[in-house]
Amino acid sequence: MAATWNDCLELAETDWVTILHSDDELLPNYVDAMARGIGRFPEAAALFCQTRIIDEDGNETFSFADWYKGLIRPGKLLLASESGLSRLLKGNFIMCPTLCYNKRIIGQERFDTKWRMVLDLDFTTRLLLSEKWLAGLSDVAYAYRRHLASATSRYNENLLRFDEEIAFYDHIAETAGARGWKAAQVTARKKRIIRLHLLYQIARDLSRFQAKAAGRKWLTFRRL
Repeated sequence: MAATWNDCLELAETDWVTILHSDDELLPNYVDAMARGIGRFPEAAALFCQTRIIDEDGNETFSFADWYKGLIRPGKLLLASESGLSRLLKGNFIMCPTLCYNKRIIGQERFDTKWRMVLDLDFTTRLLLSEKWLAGLSDVAYAYRRHLASATSRYNENLLRFDEEIAFYDHIAETAGARGWKAAQVTARKKRIIRLHLLYQIARDLSRFQAKAAGRKWLTFRRL
């Protein structure tokens, strides 16, 4: 995905770019919300909005992970420097496909092709580490689809998601520590959001009598 997203950024001829994802939906107010956001935050590296969660049939659905992210994400916010990084590491509440990128500000920053799951979090944290900032809008302007056939669901089950997140948080802890960003370093080292997600997945597996799947996730949890 990273190479494709990078191609999109390269080919786009406008200053502001949204990369559309194949299984989600822009809500009718998305363009208007971003246009107003650009007027308010022209120097932001990217804008992002809130989302509606839908299932494979387009119906609104409940997602524990997104419910939790809603608790830690205020309606309006600016993410910058160490405080922004620490906030984002507590739970990646930015839905990647909602991002509208300011090519003039991000310059040559691009997605890292070594990642398959955390490429969006890696990208936004690198923006913050380079002293750029992000603006979150209160508008619900995007419909994010969650279903068992999605790449995210597959990466949850084969544990690639958790392996990547652990490696990424270790990397960020080291990077933040070298910069003297102690609060961000501590947040990254704790990996609290990864622990909570694993425990939730284990409980869900057990409720479905999927003991082997729960056991694999428990072994990953113990590594933490």
